[in-house]
Amino acid sequence: MDLKTRKYDRQLRLWAANGQAALEQAKVCLVNGTATGTETLKNLILPGIGSFTVLDDQTVTEADLGNNFFFDTESLGTPRAKAAVDLLRELNAEVGSQTVVESPTRTIDDNPSFFHKFNLIITTNLSEDYERKLSKICWESDIPIIFIRSIGYLGYFRVQMPEVTLVETHPDSLIDFRLDRPFPQLLEYASQFDFETSDSMEHGNIPFVVILLRYMDLWKKSHGGGIPKTYAEKQEFKKLIRSGVRFQEEENFEEAESNVMKACTLTKIPREIEQIFQDEKCQNVTSESPNFWLICRAVRDFIEEEGNGLLPLSGTLPDMKSDTKGYVQLQNVYRQKAQQDIAAVRAHLENVLRHLELPPDSVPHVELESFCKHAAYIKVIRYRTLDEEIETNVKADYISQHLQDEEGLLPYYVLIRGADQFQRTEARWPGTGNTWENDAPVLCQRATEVLTRMGVKEASAIVGTERFQNLALEICRYGECELHNTAGLLGGLVAQEAIKLVTKQYIPVNNTVIFDGTRAMSASFEL
Repeated sequence: MDLKTRKYDRQLRLWAANGQAALEQAKVCLVNGTATGTETLKNLILPGIGSFTVLDDQTVTEADLGNNFFFDTESLGTPRAKAAVDLLRELNAEVGSQTVVESPTRTIDDNPSFFHKFNLIITTNLSEDYERKLSKICWESDIPIIFIRSIGYLGYFRVQMPEVTLVETHPDSLIDFRLDRPFPQLLEYASQFDFETSDSMEHGNIPFVVILLRYMDLWKKSHGGGIPKTYAEKQEFKKLIRSGVRFQEEENFEEAESNVMKACTLTKIPREIEQIFQDEKCQNVTSESPNFWLICRAVRDFIEEEGNGLLPLSGTLPDMKSDTKGYVQLQNVYRQKAQQDIAAVRAHLENVLRHLELPPDSVPHVELESFCKHAAYIKVIRYRTLDEEIETNVKADYISQHLQDEEGLLPYYVLIRGADQFQRTEARWPGTGNTWENDAPVLCQRATEVLTRMGVKEASAIVGTERFQNLALEICRYGECELHNTAGLLGGLVAQEAIKLVTKQYIPVNNTVIFDGTRAMSASFEL
């Protein structure tokens, strides 16, 4: 094992070499080097992102020294971006770094192309006006962006990008037995086992897949060709399997019983996957289409022809009670069928590429193999822009429903948006004046305006509830205070979502997360 593999061993087990390679190519920009921002970067630098840039024109204050572990007394009065970078880059010498001591707002206004060179943008405590401007810049350039707010014990972040296409979503299992629709090679393999004449050793090593196939065949012969469907029928099927046990305990037959539910599940394409194949981007691929959609089209064509309405076989098997020879043979049966399916999909892909006048090797074979293996679990997530979220009322009913939850966290979101309006009209954040209690009624008024603009009915009544009033007081009491414990936890949550976006593995949140540190609760909302 080389030094690099030893260094990143634990994370390689999570996202493998291809995920690590994507991470090491990532260029991340942090806008505002706050405590939450630096904590987020810390959790990206340690696993080895390619490089990071901190864009910030503020200087380190005593408040920064109190909540940010990446500043020390010598940092006081120095540029915050430089102080943050100097200490952050010590975490991992392999990660590149850059300091940009410039106003983020001025950069957004005057130099939007500055952001085009990054794979991911992260902002902390940026005003809503400039969040929306940067949101538009990133949306038009297809760059993922994460907006963060950290206020006292309250945390909020929102993920945005036009589209995320995911192949390696890491489901609990990729196993696809196809026992209800066995392919010829599997039936041929199973036919070599003789349950009646085999000796005790051979009988106890018959793979449970073969046991299920045999007894499923017996069941079908006595039930008009159908498989067990109801709970009672499945229990009866288990009894049928137990009838073949020779001794009190045969582990392979126990495994067969425990897999009855899988054996009785019809093999079909999940509805969500069908919708992806029906998507316009799959139906009408172009020479500009990402590889994901090109492979999607090829798999769709495979399903309609060689696949007989089924996805490519994953080729994955679990461990099971069997002798080595029998298990290896069974593995080879599934793997060979999976490779056969991949070859058929490859032929369709080459036909698609030829039609689009693209080189036949323009899609790496490793991407095709991974897609076919994970085809039952691919995912497409489409986000909304910040402007759409704030200016349209298509989510009014959704918001109203969640605001009726007396323990829910969505009121915090409404108050954050209200605080943005407060800052716009009062030129300061609520709670930063001389008497923070007096800001709460104004904050509630602004929150009412936010709900009204979103199309939520009876906005005044909602904001007028005792709970809303108390939460508004709490936010005003926080002022612009950023607590390190909240920053640390929020930085971990955001870094986790950032890694999902960069590696295109696992399923990122869509699209907003609220964290309430006073109750140690978090919730996600699709706004």
